[in-house]
Parts: sequence; C-alpha cells; structure tokens
Amino acid sequence: MQHQSSHAVLVGDPVICTDAHDRLLVDAIVATAAVSESIAIRLERTHFEDDYVDVISLLEDRFGARSDGDEIVYEVATDREIGDELTALLTIDSWQRVHALRSIRLFHDGRCCLEYVPEHTSFTLDEDANPAVISAIRAALEPHPAGVFSTESFVEWEHGETSYRIAPPSLCIGNTCFGVQMLAGMEPDCDRCVIALSWHEPSADVLGNVLEKTIGLIGEPRPDELRFSSLESFESVRDVLERITGVTGIDGSPR
Repeated sequence: MQHQSSHAVLVGDPVICTDAHDRLLVDAIVATAAVSESIAIRLERTHFEDDYVDVISLLEDRFGARSDGDEIVYEVATDREIGDELTALLTIDSWQRVHALRSIRLFHDGRCCLEYVPEHTSFTLDEDANPAVISAIRAALEPHPAGVFSTESFVEWEHGETSYRIAPPSLCIGNTCFGVQMLAGMEPDCDRCVIALSWHEPSADVLGNVLEKTIGLIGEPRPDELRFSSLESFESVRDVLERITGVTGIDGSPR
C-alpha cells in the first residue's frame, strides 16, 4: 500500500541522532497511535535474531506476524499500549536499527497515516488519511526542537544548468537529495545572492554516525553554499531556510 505524505517531521539539534531522538520517536509514534487504529512494523528478522532475540520475542509475543518475502510484518491494533515494543526496537544502538528495520506504519480506516523509514530518516504523515495526526504529533513534539512541515515544495529554482528544490525532509540539487534535518545554520549574503550552509557534525556514537551518513548520502558532499541568479529566488529560499533552521539549527525551537 502506497503511503501518501502531506507533512514531514523534522527533529533538530541537540536531539537529532541521540538517545533523546529515539525517545522522541517513541513518544511521537505512541501519541499518533492513540488516534489511529493499527500499527505495522516491517523488518528483516534474520538480522535481529542473533543479537536481539529478546526484541523479536517481545514482538512475536504481542503482535501478529506474517511473512512478506524476506521480511516479517508485525501487526496489532493500537487500542492497547505499544510503548514497550517501540522502545525496545527504537533504542537498539547498532546498524540493524537503521538498515534492517524497514518501516513503521500507522493506519486509520485502512489508510496509512504515518510512516517512519529509518534508512532514509523519513518520518512522514498523511493528514488526509487521518486529520488528527498533525495535532497529535505537535503535542508530542512540544517543547522539543522539532516541527511538522508540509511536504509540498516550499521553493524551486535554477542556477546555471542545475535545478534546486526544498521540500521537507529534503534539499535536492539535481537528482541528489540531502536531509534538511542535519542543517545547523545558514548565513545569507544579499549582496552576492549566496547563502552559506553549515551542517551538524557526526555524533560520537555508532548509531549516530550511521544515521548521519544515511542522511547526508555517503559519497555525496553536502553543499556548503547555495547560489542564485536573482534576488527574488535568493529571498524566497532564505525565508524557507530560516524556518527550517529555526527547528534543525543550533538552539532551534519547536514549530
């Protein structure tokens, strides 16, 4: 079932890629589950069985399970508490947490209203599928440095022969996209029509490094500046980045 997203959740400094980030994810999903009907957790069980058999046992004791190719989908109605299972799964500090946990989805009236995909650090919502998800998520995020943003393109522009687009959770340059949640700050230079970008440095912990490399796309350097052919484009992008870094940047605040 295809998930259609209307909004993306961005989590900023100093929470991103830390234990506090994991706790915030659990709280946000549990809060949304309270206004949804069911949850589906998709993972590659063989990658968890050796090191995290206790987590798999917890899921199998409390969730229904079905096979889907090489993956297992654990499903249960959300009229019961699911915090323990989510905490056990989302606080795993190893590569499995990013690459073998394929997705967590919540459903309402048969439609997916929340999807979390660790490998892409994508946390998206569908307000059309469940109008209550936005207010539930916002309540869970407060007062953390996090926010809910529309996934519609905030702004698109071209410079030279390259196209650019900012549509949370991504900044796309041509066909390459970067997670805007790793933006630490921006410095606009109106005279030169240039915006300098700074990015959060990798965390010391193993999982943090895995997440941040995933966000930043291994092998693709993050842009350190954006250039513009017109003042109008410069000002539009500056305003959007100010909103985003107001959450993701150093000393960010809730949105």
